[in-house]
Amino acid sequence: MKNYIALERYNQYFYPMQDDSFEDLRHFVEFLSTDYRWYDNRLLEESLSFYNSSFVYHDFVAKFLYIGFSEWEVRTEISVPCDHAFPHFLSDKNSCKIDEQNFHEFIKKWLELKKSNNLFALVYRDENDWILCQSFNNQESMEQFVADHTKKD
Repeated sequence: MKNYIALERYNQYFYPMQDDSFEDLRHFVEFLSTDYRWYDNRLLEESLSFYNSSFVYHDFVAKFLYIGFSEWEVRTEISVPCDHAFPHFLSDKNSCKIDEQNFHEFIKKWLELKKSNNLFALVYRDENDWILCQSFNNQESMEQFVADHTKKD
């Protein structure tokens, strides 16, 4: 596992347990926690979509989605990039890159996970750069999973 975010359920939503940077996954988790709507297919049909504080850029040629935080929502000195310039705006600092197929598989699993009664979940990037999720009954099981799947240097 390259990196991960530990989540805890509050009502029907999962939120990060710590307020760390989490690298690029923080943008993806923020989108899932606040802006993702399973019934809204715009992000799969349009090259650029905005959802409250998140953006989704869909690169149809390379078959990747870039999900990030709309910095211009909180920093007025940053202007919204125009559609044709948006690909140049993207970086691992402001967005999370995910393969289209990975996104479809992740969302299917995420929606199942949300229906469970488990109180904890992990969103993590594996060694092949795929983003995965898994739920847990308790924090100890989640921490053991992380320990078992994190590389020891």
